[in-house]
Amino acid sequence: MVRPSVLLTSILAIGAVLRGWLILGPHREIDADEAVVGLMALQVPRELPVFFWEQHYLGSLEALVAAGMFAIFGPSGAVLKAVPAAFSLLFVALVYLTGRHSFGTGPALLSAAYLAVPPSFLAVWSVKARGGYAELLATGQLFLFLCQMVAERPGRGARLAALGGLVGGLALWIHPLALVYLLVGVVYVGLSLRGRLAPATLAMGAGGFVVGASPVLAYNVVEEFASVRYATVDGIGSGSALLNLWGLARYGAPVLAGLAEGTPSKVLLDEDWPHRPGSSFVVMGLLMLLVGFVASRYLGSLQSLVRGSPSPRRRGALFLLLLLAIPPFVAVSRFAELWAEPRYALPVYGSIPLFAALAWQVRARSRRGFSILIAVVLTVNVGSLLTGDPRMALPVSAGASNERNRGELIEYLLAHNLTRVYTDYWIAYPLAFESDERIVPAVRSGGFDRRHAYAHQVSVAQEPAFVFPTDAPGDVQFRLDLAALGGSADVVELSVYRVYTNVRPLEALRRSGALTVSG
Repeated sequence: MVRPSVLLTSILAIGAVLRGWLILGPHREIDADEAVVGLMALQVPRELPVFFWEQHYLGSLEALVAAGMFAIFGPSGAVLKAVPAAFSLLFVALVYLTGRHSFGTGPALLSAAYLAVPPSFLAVWSVKARGGYAELLATGQLFLFLCQMVAERPGRGARLAALGGLVGGLALWIHPLALVYLLVGVVYVGLSLRGRLAPATLAMGAGGFVVGASPVLAYNVVEEFASVRYATVDGIGSGSALLNLWGLARYGAPVLAGLAEGTPSKVLLDEDWPHRPGSSFVVMGLLMLLVGFVASRYLGSLQSLVRGSPSPRRRGALFLLLLLAIPPFVAVSRFAELWAEPRYALPVYGSIPLFAALAWQVRARSRRGFSILIAVVLTVNVGSLLTGDPRMALPVSAGASNERNRGELIEYLLAHNLTRVYTDYWIAYPLAFESDERIVPAVRSGGFDRRHAYAHQVSVAQEPAFVFPTDAPGDVQFRLDLAALGGSADVVELSVYRVYTNVRPLEALRRSGALTVSG
């Protein structure tokens, strides 16, 4: 019989090959937010930012790790994307460990296999360097695993609690979504031990948390709790929360299950959605019934946890808590309206052992039924990967911009000494990253300046260029502004871009850009 460690290694190897294919193939393109992470990495060790540029959340761990990778392999989009890919494989291994602890080796291996070859949404976000989503999944799952250990081995609680606190604090720095993991883990340990947790163990856990979260804690003390103020401003009302729950069920759940394609663009969603199985109300209803059925099968384990029953009866309670905690948290989050891009629901994949354990029970009753079930799930996942449209995960305001034609644009700009440019957010930072900062951008449309040092250099340049994807929103707005001011400019059509030079009146057009917050 093949050893579980060999099977797990094989599963991880398959997952690595899949992610390598995504990075070098259909999802090789980096968007502006990914480019910002790459640019942050290029500044290390001269700069060590606490958070993603011009934000009060999303810790800089991904950029710090990318800096180390760049030092070894050189900066590139592929190396940048390899960082979240590695953390996503660590997440797969940690789900295996947490699942094995509760349900045994069989369901744990099934869980790992599902996540190694996942639905397209998880696959895409496994290679997106967007500031820490894959890193959050890995550290959050590690925190839950350590909570399992603390609950089951109170005799070794102090060391485990210190390590768990450290990991939990680190996860909170990486992403505020870690609050879900912290809540679930603390509730699980608290109900499991019921006063049997020694004060010294509590102190060690709290101390570890303070150390792990020290970047975010120190930042908020200095910046007058900027992260808290950001999270609480413009709170979501109860009506909006209910609407967001509906959106998560109608759009988010099919996307998470691989039955629809994730996208932040309503335009692309309207084009693609009718052609996906998840658009059917019947399919959505069956999916909700499946989730409800699985949750109901483990309600007994949650009741046992609440009542303080022996640990064997609590199997599944930790995962069920995670599954139940995600929807309400997503419904009140800052980006809850992104129903078809439910990135804040990504931790729900950590509850996969619940589903795998029930599938393993089917195996005990019918090997044929089990094989059919696995074939169906594998077909859905692989099908979603093969039929996915990479442009669905990219911003529409970037037009037809891609790495190849940006290379042509960079060559042209450098050849004509046009190194200071006003442009759209979604091509500004890819231009800076891919040119190794030889092209310095300021944002005129589609977002805001995340690097004030760049914006200042452009603002004092005597003859900056204005560059936009042809007929994209930024280009249209610039031409309207130019006409409204009775201005003039020389225009060069280059690939899918328009390059405007000798722009007059320059100062008025510097100020006339209508900036919007980037999502």
